[in-house]
Amino acid sequence: MPDEALELWSVPSFETGEPEHRRGSEIGSDKQTVVPGTVLVCKINPRINRVWVVGPETNRRQIASTEWIPLFPVDGIEPRYLCYFLRQNAFRDHLASNVSGVGGSLMRVRPAVVERFPLLLPPTNEQRRIVAAIEEHLSRLDAAVAGLKRVRAQLPRYRAAVLGAAVEGRLVLAEAKLASVEGRPADTAGDWLGLLGLPSAVTERPAGPPGWQLVPLMSLVRESSYGTSEKCEYDGTGPPVLRIPNVADGRVDLSDLKRGNAAGTRRQGSELAPGDLLVVRTNGSRNLIGRAAAITTKFAEPHFFASYLIRLRLMGDHLLWSWLALWWESPQARALLESLAATSAGQYNISLGKLDQLSVPLPPRAEAVRILGEFDRLLSLASAGSEVSVATTRAERLRQSILRRAFEGKLVAQDPNDETACVLLERIRAARAAAPIEPRRPRRAGAR
Repeated sequence: MPDEALELWSVPSFETGEPEHRRGSEIGSDKQTVVPGTVLVCKINPRINRVWVVGPETNRRQIASTEWIPLFPVDGIEPRYLCYFLRQNAFRDHLASNVSGVGGSLMRVRPAVVERFPLLLPPTNEQRRIVAAIEEHLSRLDAAVAGLKRVRAQLPRYRAAVLGAAVEGRLVLAEAKLASVEGRPADTAGDWLGLLGLPSAVTERPAGPPGWQLVPLMSLVRESSYGTSEKCEYDGTGPPVLRIPNVADGRVDLSDLKRGNAAGTRRQGSELAPGDLLVVRTNGSRNLIGRAAAITTKFAEPHFFASYLIRLRLMGDHLLWSWLALWWESPQARALLESLAATSAGQYNISLGKLDQLSVPLPPRAEAVRILGEFDRLLSLASAGSEVSVATTRAERLRQSILRRAFEGKLVAQDPNDETACVLLERIRAARAAAPIEPRRPRRAGAR
């Protein structure tokens, strides 16, 4: 009926762990009636292991998508035992090797395939002990995985906070204070600029602690240019051409590399070299515009760059390049770059003219060395990003190990006082013979 309140066990709601609550009028396709304790096995794309148990009875009729194969409750078989048994990779692999369809969401498993999988059936009381042991182990594992996910979610914020503190002079003791403690003259950013033979042009106000200066970006750049418009391909025979996917987190990522045409012509000196900063100048995503990667080492072969990147060839030495790359990744620089980006036809753009409006806070050279060192130290503590992913993968392997040990009889002790599995099977056969279970056909949710 259209106004009937229904509890829908749909495939999308599996990820949430809770059924949907719908009205009959909101149900647009055939569903099947289920009862508490029904074990649902998803027939779509079995490479994703989706098995769960219909919860306790509520004041709503319980229905399920017809994309579930329902295994209705049987006296003597604990539904959660059956659910955990079917969450093993061995069952997933069995389904995946016996599917119909061309792939992905079009792949389906027939109920007969599920029925052919052998079930290891211990006494009912032992099933319950196994479930209790599994859930005790998995609850601790789930808590650990949740903690890992929280760490991973916090790492970008942590990195941004460290970058923000670094470029505002809050990460280490200021050079002026340190020099005062050590009883020596303090270095200044002007000393650094003079040492490198760079222009000493600064704005009216200093940036950060005493000794810092705000320096126009382009006063630190000896050459700027746009990249090649030559077509590049994965199977190209020419030199590598760096593109937007190669600009990642302030560094160059060569894992997705294309090459140009061997016959292509390139201007002499346009190949990339240490001290070059590549800047994304056009993109449909606001958070990618202005992203940069610093070239810090010489490539084994000439590398070039695509036309939607700007190359800033920096003056100075490796320390200055590292400082500029660090500042460029900071939240402060990010806000400036996004404020300067122009939009046209759904694309964000930033030009050399816009970059000319940027100024960089420059600390004294000695302070820059200490800031960069402390930044690396703190970020090494946060290198848990990749380690978290590895640990999450290990957790899934451990989950399967727990299930495997449980169904090998190694997780709980057996009790000689339990009803034997043979007696249990005879009881199930007798019950079925006395009252055969009619197959439940899918029916529309609104029907009565």
